[in-house]
Amino acid sequence: TKIFYFEIPIEFLSFKPEFQCELKPTKFKKYVKPSDFPSSFRDLSFLIKDERKIDALLKKLESYSNKDLKKSFLFDFYENKKKNEVKIAFRFIFQSYERTLVDKEVDNYVSDIVKSISDIEGIEIPGMRET
Repeated sequence: TKIFYFEIPIEFLSFKPEFQCELKPTKFKKYVKPSDFPSSFRDLSFLIKDERKIDALLKKLESYSNKDLKKSFLFDFYENKKKNEVKIAFRFIFQSYERTLVDKEVDNYVSDIVKSISDIEGIEIPGMRET
């Protein structure tokens, strides 16, 4: 279909529309210079045997804070209705502004995440060794 359009300077209109546009952003996201160092990521899959525990898990993961945690997000959700289980997978991206992170440091961060959710009953992390 054809699209027709035209432009006209507003002062040529016989009526004067009253514009009262006050779109003022209340919050600005401050620019953060990207790090020059490489990022590392780890994926964790959580097996939840009680769906009522999903909110508790999400709140714990959301509240986890670390100066080198650049981003975390849910990237997979699977519901096994036969077994009455849910699997949720998260990716955690770590990056320092000061230096390249080594695997041991990133593994320690992941251990901290695992410890932070260990008090929630009915949630397991398949393949993760208990320490």
